[in-house]
Amino acid sequence: MAKSRLPWKRGPAAWQVKCRAAEILHRIATSTQRPVSLRAAARLFGLSTQPLRDWVRCGYLKPIRPGWPFALEELRRFVLWLQEYAAPFDSANYVRRFFGRRGAPPYEFQKLAATQIVWPTSRTALRPRELAQLVGCHPSLVVKAITMRAVRGRRPTPCRWEITRRAWSGAFPLTIRRQPRLPPLPIAELISTSETAAHLCACGMAQATPALVRTLIRDGKLQARPRTPPARKLLVLKSSLKDFRHFLKKNC
Repeated sequence: MAKSRLPWKRGPAAWQVKCRAAEILHRIATSTQRPVSLRAAARLFGLSTQPLRDWVRCGYLKPIRPGWPFALEELRRFVLWLQEYAAPFDSANYVRRFFGRRGAPPYEFQKLAATQIVWPTSRTALRPRELAQLVGCHPSLVVKAITMRAVRGRRPTPCRWEITRRAWSGAFPLTIRRQPRLPPLPIAELISTSETAAHLCACGMAQATPALVRTLIRDGKLQARPRTPPARKLLVLKSSLKDFRHFLKKNC
């Protein structure tokens, strides 16, 4: 099996060993522990045990036997090899380390480009916070897309950004989907609060519950009649539910 990349291309630990090679070689020469355990070897190198495990797994540092300690001469050989050949771990190596054979890092605004949102029909432009709620991201990502010119924004006021539907669609094609068709209204003219909540859920109001329906009735957004006065149960008027559904379609 082919070896993995050289130790100094897998992380900064190899370069750190090279920079402190004289100190590490002195520690190895004066060590009284023979052979050296993994933790003791990590202390000699001034590293955690993880880089040593990585080097053993790739075959660059060899214990006496698999799972056994290291000979001091093997540690000395490895340090001298790094001292002669190790190179700095630059930013390009960091990219290769995280993304491996996938090549270049992913598109910075992949979350925005891969989303599917329903643009409110009554709005020609949305603010970053409103778009972030639709996408499911932080508003700073939308603002960054504007400042990095990934999407064209405009300033209605000196301290506020907004993005038009046309600009968003041009920057992130096929991310705006058509608004789903609303389900048919219930047949009855008077609808219970539980049936009203289920219908609002089907219309996209996922948090709708009978308690929320009663709150909408109390706020005047839905109209209702008592089932049998003076009973507490209410029946929602079909006409008011139709009007409220139209309001949701325009503004949500």
